[in-house]
Amino acid sequence: DLGASPESTSVILKGTDLEKFSPGSVAQARQIVGIPDRPTVLYVGGFVPSKRIHFLLKAMQLVWEEIPKAQLILVGDGPDRDAVRSYAATVADSRIIAPGRVSRDRIHLFFQAADVFVLPSIGEGSGNVLVEGAACGIPTIGTSAAGIPDYIDHGHTGFLFERDNVDELAAYIVMLLENESLRVRMGRAGRARAEKLHPYEKMINDLVALFTRTVENAKMSGTGAESIGAR
Repeated sequence: DLGASPESTSVILKGTDLEKFSPGSVAQARQIVGIPDRPTVLYVGGFVPSKRIHFLLKAMQLVWEEIPKAQLILVGDGPDRDAVRSYAATVADSRIIAPGRVSRDRIHLFFQAADVFVLPSIGEGSGNVLVEGAACGIPTIGTSAAGIPDYIDHGHTGFLFERDNVDELAAYIVMLLENESLRVRMGRAGRARAEKLHPYEKMINDLVALFTRTVENAKMSGTGAESIGAR
């Protein structure tokens, strides 16, 4: 979109700590973080307009028509925090839980406690949370925009929905919450994909290889270092 030629670009996928972000006991994780034992949808990220938490809330209204006991956990902070909490208090009561910002040494527990992870952003370069959710063995759902499709294998590790299609998002959430075997299958596929594509070591090695290749090409051509873009 910025004018770079595709043949001159390289994509380096994000890496994560696969030991920390790994599958665990759902019941134990829910007990530790203090959330009820119910069908659980998770969001982790900033409470800012571009993340479109309001869009996820619209989808959950449709989900609750099918699964009244489902709960939405919103982990994070930001300028939209008060609006979200006000909505939770007046519309959905205890079915929305917003614990605020969670430290990095505890965030994996929320992924382990969830059944489904959703990132409704208008667009992301990548989204670390998608990798972390997959590494914890839960299906991930995100918009089919920007770099998000690089991190979700549609129909295999999770689902991609059209950015403004609230019915599609709600249908995917309901499908996963109602179908345990599908959740387990997608969760395992997501973990396997994370182990293959998203170790920290792979990301670092890919970056070093790119820098080395760029410097060598510059030396051979006698020009300065070329511009590098990575996400």
